[in-house]
Amino acid sequence: MSAASVARGPGATGSSRITGVVSFHGPVPAFREPVAPFPECGQRTPQDPLRVSAAGQVANAFVYVRDGLAPGDYPLPPEPVLLDQKACDYQPRVFGIRAGQTLLVRNSDNVLHNVHARGAGAGLAGGPDAFNVAMPVQGGTVKRNFPEPQVPVAIGCDVHPWMRAFAGVVTHPFFAVTGDDGAFSLGGLPAGTYTLEAWHERLGRTSAQVTVGADQTQLVQLEFKP
Repeated sequence: MSAASVARGPGATGSSRITGVVSFHGPVPAFREPVAPFPECGQRTPQDPLRVSAAGQVANAFVYVRDGLAPGDYPLPPEPVLLDQKACDYQPRVFGIRAGQTLLVRNSDNVLHNVHARGAGAGLAGGPDAFNVAMPVQGGTVKRNFPEPQVPVAIGCDVHPWMRAFAGVVTHPFFAVTGDDGAFSLGGLPAGTYTLEAWHERLGRTSAQVTVGADQTQLVQLEFKP
């Protein structure tokens, strides 16, 4: 039985909020794309997934409550999360999704892609979160889900090896992906003490513990070290 299907009581919510900024200060590691683009993808420009502002704010970091929530089940959103294959890249590159929620993958290119999710565990099979589906038709879609929580599940295209996406799969709604300002906000929390974790594909992980009271907003800084 998957972690997402274990019968428990309703997950606790509240009126507390944790906000903050994810930052990195130091020399930005050199970036090299895995391979040069293929002719069918045109003259695309390699994009470094590490985007750090002049003030050190980090975009595309996945932030979530790692520890501190009481056991409980939260209703799954009825709408799917969209992952698009467009201009020979995955869009978005980093996203959050609930364990068991529908992932809708679309191929917007007139190019053969495949979507290959590499879950952890279970040897070469990659565990219950792994799947591999060919998508040869422009406009075609497939639906899948990730049964088990995992941060992250790596997603790639075996035809075009530079195509990458990363899913933060969690069992609760308290997660966010930072924008160019590095900011995040996790609302609807019950009062308590939590461990927040930020994950980034090039910077790794960093975490902080924060205590928030009822009806309060608490600020926390999450900083990656060089």
